[in-house]
Amino acid sequence: MALSKAKEIVSKHPVVVFSKSYCPFCDRVKNLLSQLGANYNAIELDVESESSALLLLL
Repeated sequence: MALSKAKEIVSKHPVVVFSKSYCPFCDRVKNLLSQLGANYNAIELDVESESSALLLLL
């Protein structure tokens, strides 16, 4: 289930950031992508309901 969810997310978005909302490094990456005007999707692993399964894949 988690693998199919991860594949679905990655297939729909050219850039995906798997992040935690409290991570300063993740914030820096998301800020940089925003400054560059990049279209990205951020998956907050501490917020998503299926995050524990996705986290095992990373």
